[in-house]
Amino acid sequence: MNKENVFVWNNSAVTNAVIKKLEEDSNIKNIYCSDRNIINLSKSTIALKSDGISLLKELKEKQVKYVFSNTEANEKGFIDYSLKYKFSGLGANYKSLKLESSKAFSKIMMQKYDIKTADFVIVNNRNQLQQALNQIGLPCYIKADGYARSISAIKIYKEQDFFLIAEKYLNGYFYGNSIIIVEKEISGQEISIPCIVDGKNIKMIAAVKDYKRRNNNDLGSNTGGMGSICPLKTTPQQNSLTDKLLKKLTNILMQEDLFYKGFITLNVIFAQNDIYLLEINTRLGDSEGQTVLKYLDTNILDIFAAVEHQTLDNLKLKYKDGYAMSVNIINRYYPEVRVFQNAFITKDSVNKLTKDFYFYRRVYEYNTKYIQINDRIMSIIDFNRNIEDLRTNIYKDIEKLEGQNIFYRTDLGKNIT
Repeated sequence: MNKENVFVWNNSAVTNAVIKKLEEDSNIKNIYCSDRNIINLSKSTIALKSDGISLLKELKEKQVKYVFSNTEANEKGFIDYSLKYKFSGLGANYKSLKLESSKAFSKIMMQKYDIKTADFVIVNNRNQLQQALNQIGLPCYIKADGYARSISAIKIYKEQDFFLIAEKYLNGYFYGNSIIIVEKEISGQEISIPCIVDGKNIKMIAAVKDYKRRNNNDLGSNTGGMGSICPLKTTPQQNSLTDKLLKKLTNILMQEDLFYKGFITLNVIFAQNDIYLLEINTRLGDSEGQTVLKYLDTNILDIFAAVEHQTLDNLKLKYKDGYAMSVNIINRYYPEVRVFQNAFITKDSVNKLTKDFYFYRRVYEYNTKYIQINDRIMSIIDFNRNIEDLRTNIYKDIEKLEGQNIFYRTDLGKNIT
């Protein structure tokens, strides 16, 4: 295989993990990335300052073959433009983003193609709220339509809370979104399934336990993720149900012209001897993406090539023998989107870490500190053949961190077999 130049639109912890995986591949010649003030960027990665069409022209001059973009840049058509410039673009195109950018759209698609999901009602004005409550009942979930990164999912137990939260969301509390989903609660085993897509095939990477709730014992507010562990062992019946779901999803993407090349992450729940698809993310998610990349033992360039040539069905993924886990360190006030209180971690304490770590976006350096205003700060990732050793080693590393207003869960990886 020829050595290739690769570009990564780098704006998150998971794209840092992608770069780390690329660095481990001997078939990579040069790694370029967008200059987005990502902390602890590898010295072997070359940051480019150009943007837009100028960036694409520069990548052409540098003979870049693969362009990987995981999120926000795609909303401005970055992958679409990359394809026009004859790059092998990995990431959702603008049209496909609807599967994640609108929960209402994805729910309608599931309904249309007979994919089981939680019962739901789409609401766009307060006059519909009573009818939605009568139809779905309590307890239920209220979710903002659009990119809320799981933060908006609020479990509602009381009628007065239902109207209070619903009206707040309808008034655009989450980034101006004025549509909500009222969703019936399903009790069961909830997992994340990161997958690779090549435009005609979908291949599951691994089952992941993604810890969404802020506090130990899965209590507290929903977040974009407090960490994850994989592989999560599943039963033969669950594997069969997952295979059937992926075939149905393949049909949706084909029929609706929504297929693209890159990654997709599914949030599912096993309940009542069946599988329910709750949400679709048109990307490799944080932090389950970081975990599966650590667990995966396949050269990433082999994956990129299979995606490019649409030969994913022939690619046999390899895995390390053991478990990978990530733990997120957050601003204590996260996920309150309108509370802005600085949290910081000292550089000296970060320098003592022995495990892989990646910073999230909007973390910036100031003198001796790494500062975050109201979001996740960083993740610590490791791999071990034994789960208890894995947990012990990660949490020992985390205890080295010093700072202010930082928080993390201490129960990740417990009761996983």
